[in-house]
Amino acid sequence: MKIAVLADIHANLAAFQAVIDDIERWNPDIVIIAGDIINRGPQPRACLELALRMRTERGWHVLRGNHEGYILSYERDVATGCPPQGGKQALLGPIIWTHQAVADMLPQIEALPTNQVVTTRDGLVMAYHASIHHDRDGLLPSHTKLELHAKIDPRAAVFCTAHTHMPFIRR
Repeated sequence: MKIAVLADIHANLAAFQAVIDDIERWNPDIVIIAGDIINRGPQPRACLELALRMRTERGWHVLRGNHEGYILSYERDVATGCPPQGGKQALLGPIIWTHQAVADMLPQIEALPTNQVVTTRDGLVMAYHASIHHDRDGLLPSHTKLELHAKIDPRAAVFCTAHTHMPFIRR
């Protein structure tokens, strides 16, 4: 079984299209976009529309990541007078700009799942943006086996994640 996982597109349409072309040549059985489609890049709307189209036309699984969460929480944060804290403060400019670019698509973003479970003949394939705990609780190559096991679902035959921008495989 071939599984393609891509994530952390961050509104980079040219790169997203190149990866889609490569995936379509590879012809995997399952394709998962594990979040962070939008924000911090020049074409959030086009990337979101393309991801949603691939879901509809090709059956790809599309998840919501922490950057979609930032866009969704922006209005609430402003309405409650809560300025973004920590890392979100540095991201406020792109969040405002991205929010304006996709404002009419917020219900579609909100509807994206935060995880995906696909049952295959070889067992469960599970995908989260970061870990089972939170969309910013990433898995790192430096994590011990015990630390990794605390962040994944033990029922998974394959557990896919993103967020850290650091590819690695553990068996």
